[in-house]
Amino acid sequence: MFKKSLKLIFTEPLMVLPLFICNLLGNARIPVKNQIVGYGFDINSIIRAYSRQIIAALLIMVVLLFISPFLTAWTNLMVKDKVLSGKIDFNKNSKKAFKYYVRVLVVSLALIAALIIYIFLSIFIIGSLYVASKGSAGVFIIGILIFVLILGFVAILVTPVIPILVVEDEGFTGAFKRSFEFGFSNFFNILGVFVFNMIIGLLVGIIFKNVKIIQTLINSYMSTLLTVYIINKYIEEYIGFDKQNEVQALEDSTTLE
Repeated sequence: MFKKSLKLIFTEPLMVLPLFICNLLGNARIPVKNQIVGYGFDINSIIRAYSRQIIAALLIMVVLLFISPFLTAWTNLMVKDKVLSGKIDFNKNSKKAFKYYVRVLVVSLALIAALIIYIFLSIFIIGSLYVASKGSAGVFIIGILIFVLILGFVAILVTPVIPILVVEDEGFTGAFKRSFEFGFSNFFNILGVFVFNMIIGLLVGIIFKNVKIIQTLINSYMSTLLTVYIINKYIEEYIGFDKQNEVQALEDSTTLE
């Protein structure tokens, strides 16, 4: 399934386009003309000096937040289309992505909110234990390790949420429930794809250190690979390729007519 997914993203580059646009926006650099030297820790002075850059950065974040759900839904629809019918209707999927926009946005905001809460709770707990242990480095290191392990574990369980939401046309609760079930049953498979993406990302960062566009392109391929793998695996296990054959037969009969 991994080889099939890897082959799919390189034979259908259109599937990578939405996430490439998303990553391109996320990596946008804002030119900084002023120097921070001399401001020290005077927050007000720094804000005044960098007001335009701060506003521009916030605008990019807002635009990215509200565009990325559409681009994400578009990617998932193209992958679903390819896996079920063997081909992609680029324009049809771009229009259909609006149907899933609100649900993907709600899921994205819920995950961001959960992550923020988890980080703050972890900082509080680890900080409290560190103080209680009178500055024990061991307690601090163990706390950080547990934080990372829990975060990684939950990330694998919730990663399939949006692909499942699109594939099954599910609601918020149903998508999370199925995502946990699928994540548990394919935990090490998804972990393997995560690790593969991390290794490729590190290598690309080293080899193409000064070529950001190449980094963005390859990282977009790797992000799409994860989506393709999850949808491929989910359809194989929960929908079955009988559905795929039905879709193909329907399209063939429509073509003949």
